Amino acid sequence: TSLFSGLKQLQKLVLINCKAKDWSAMLKWDRNQLTHLDLFGSNIDLSHETMFNDLKCLKYLDLSGNKMPAILNQNLFRELTQLETLIMCSEFNSSSTSLHDKSFIYLSNLRELRLKHFHTEENCSNLFSHMTRIQKLAISMSFFSRESLKSVSNLRELSLTQFRMASLDKSLFDQHPNLESLDLTSLKDLNNDHVAKDAFANLKSLNSLH
Repeated sequence: TSLFSGLKQLQKLVLINCKAKDWSAMLKWDRNQLTHLDLFGSNIDLSHETMFNDLKCLKYLDLSGNKMPAILNQNLFRELTQLETLIMCSEFNSSSTSLHDKSFIYLSNLRELRLKHFHTEENCSNLFSHMTRIQKLAISMSFFSRESLKSVSNLRELSLTQFRMASLDKSLFDQHPNLESLDLTSLKDLNNDHVAKDAFANLKSLNSLH
């Protein structure tokens, strides 16, 4: 029986740096109405793909600072079709965790995604293609396919940090005419000589640039 099984109206649960023997049991109770779940730094092993199966109402999920598997299994999010915000960031380097084209295949309702310390498989160009409603995307990792950004045309906010980029031209933003905020902080290997003069020419709605 879950510690929270008697809380039938519970919608927001924040368990930061909380340790539990069996997280699958902890998050399982009848008539679960959770919409907001923050599990930052709770030492959860995310290789258990059925862990969130009873959280069908969830809209916000923060899994930062937990144990990531070698390959992120898309079935971890199978039942989270209502999810709007997903955060998976860490202060330690989890770059051994690989993302692939189907990692987020069930998250078609997602509006915001934040990723830090992952890497993508080679030729992974459809990582975000299932996110037809995504508006905020923040990526902090050393490598991912630039082609994957072409599938998200509704972006309002884009942050690319710690990414190795040899050059920057307007083709990167061709599919993002509605972009309002752009953060290119700490891009590796990029200097002014590698930025095309018309790199931002298509960003007519941009009001914030870092």
